[in-house]
Amino acid sequence: KALENAPEELKEIIREEISQVEDYSFIDSAITYINYGKNEKALEFLEKVKETYPNKDLLYFLKGQVYRALGQNQKALEFYKEALKINKEKEDYHNALAITYINLNQIEEAVETYKKSLFYIKDSYTIFYNLGMLLYNLKDKNALEYLKKAYSLQGSQELYSLIESLEN
Repeated sequence: KALENAPEELKEIIREEISQVEDYSFIDSAITYINYGKNEKALEFLEKVKETYPNKDLLYFLKGQVYRALGQNQKALEFYKEALKINKEKEDYHNALAITYINLNQIEEAVETYKKSLFYIKDSYTIFYNLGMLLYNLKDKNALEYLKKAYSLQGSQELYSLIESLEN
C-alpha cells in the first residue's frame, strides 16, 4: 500500500531488487541443503532462481554438484561445462568437471580437463595433486612432474615419500 501512488518505474525497480534478494536467498538455501546432503531440496531452490540472476556460473556449478550427488553424472557434466564457459578461473569448477569425467570412466577427458585448467589456474595444489595422482594410477611417468609441483605448493610427508619412491 505504501507504493500505491508511486510511479510505475519505481515499482518496477523495487520489484527487481526484491527479486534479486530472493535469488541470493535461494542460492544460500541451496548451499545449506547441499552441505547437509539434502540434494533434492537444494535442487528445488536452485530451480527457483530466475534467469536474471547475475552469477550464472555459480548457479550452474551448484546444479552440477547436486546432479553429481544424485548420481546423474551426465547431467552434472553439462552444468559444469556451462559454468566453465562463463568463468574459467574457478578451481572448483575444473576439479568437479574432471571428477565427473572420472565417475563416468572417461579418464582421458579427466586428464585433459586438469591439463587445460592449468592455463587458467597457475598455482593450484588441488589441480596439480589430483592430476599427478590420476596419472600415477594410470602408471604414467608424467605423474612425478605434477606431484612435485603440488609438493612445492603444499608439502606433506606423505607426498614427499611418494615422490621419493617415484624417483627411485
